Amino acid sequence: MDLTEPLSMGIYQLFEEHGIHLKVEKGNFIFHEGESAGDLFFIKNGSIQISKETENGKELTFRVCGKNNIIGESSLFGPTTFHSNTAKAIQLRNHNT
Repeated sequence: MDLTEPLSMGIYQLFEEHGIHLKVEKGNFIFHEGESAGDLFFIKNGSIQISKETENGKELTFRVCGKNNIIGESSLFGPTTFHSNTAKAIQLRNHNT
């Protein structure tokens, strides 16, 4: 799937039928760097900031994700995965996991 194209209906339907609907308020975190990772999140609306803390303690923003983006990390066949970055709501929205 070309990442510049809209999310396919099949993937969207999987999240709608099997995902858990969550509403995250602006300023709240979805996950933190270093936490155990096992979920993928589909953003229905709003914006999510993907960032990492530098050695100096400053926040470095890699990307701002929005509607129809998928974020998160998961290991299908290997050992437990840990988040390599942090995701924070910067605009009100809902997402599925």
